[in-house]
Amino acid sequence: MGLNKPGLVVKKQPDGWTSVYSSAPILPAALLRNILRVSGGHIYSEANDVVYGNKNFLCLHAPAGGIRKVRLPQKARIIDLLENRVLSDKADEFELRLEPNSSRLLGLESPTPEEGQEVFFSYQAEDDVNLLANLLAFGEASSLL
Repeated sequence: MGLNKPGLVVKKQPDGWTSVYSSAPILPAALLRNILRVSGGHIYSEANDVVYGNKNFLCLHAPAGGIRKVRLPQKARIIDLLENRVLSDKADEFELRLEPNSSRLLGLESPTPEEGQEVFFSYQAEDDVNLLANLLAFGEASSLL
């Protein structure tokens, strides 16, 4: 039988925040999404995919293929960095078709400016290095390069 110890604990703290403790090493994606949803965090996709996102990049790895509805925290110009193709000039929600066991690396920029307005884009080099380091660590970069 069990040890009579809690495996998952949610506790509201007196100063308004909530702690979540799990003794399980791997939690289901749906549970993590619900914890994030309750905390007010951003959820990029409801699918059980691996997602890495920051203000400049979004990387999705889909173990199971299909169409994904992706939501961004704000409107952005979305660029498929491997195909060097603009998917949208100004969107905060879009769909991607992914093959099974495939990855997509997307660049996120400020939306296309209005006609006559000049804008210069730049990325944080530290974010770029951290993204590539994470991808290399998990063996994803080889399928992206």
